Amino acid sequence: PWGLFRFYSRALAESSLLGNLTIIVILANTVAMACEHDCDEAHVDYCRTFKGRMELCNIIFTSFFTLEMVIKGVGLGPLNYLKDSSNLFDVIIV
Repeated sequence: PWGLFRFYSRALAESSLLGNLTIIVILANTVAMACEHDCDEAHVDYCRTFKGRMELCNIIFTSFFTLEMVIKGVGLGPLNYLKDSSNLFDVIIV
């Protein structure tokens, strides 16, 4: 089972699908971070809802980036994964 999982992880890690999806998620994460702002006391309900949704977005983005890191780490192997400087950057950021 491990070999099959690694085979599919490698295929996904090297696919343009994962690369393109990652770019889309990075852009969405950038937009979400740009939307964050401090709320004032006059709009407490709005602020609570907004902050809750932003927290959910943060969890989703972090989960995606962690999953991407695991897929690439398993598929490429830890040493090959870390040879790429962009992957090393991902490990530090995530």
